[in-house]
Amino acid sequence: MANRNHDPKKTHEIALSGLLFALAMALSFIEGTLVIPGLAPGMKLGLANIVDGVLKVEKLFVERN
Repeated sequence: MANRNHDPKKTHEIALSGLLFALAMALSFIEGTLVIPGLAPGMKLGLANIVDGVLKVEKLFVERN
């Protein structure tokens, strides 16, 4: 029998984490395919780090409210 006592906030948190992880992976892949003149070979812009920053800011504001 399924447990009917689930927390919608926890479900939202897990879904958001999954979406942000997928976004970070996609940005990392795109960043790896970009060739930007002037950057050393293998150097990246750090686009996936934007997702991490958004997650930290979002958690900061959610925990305050």
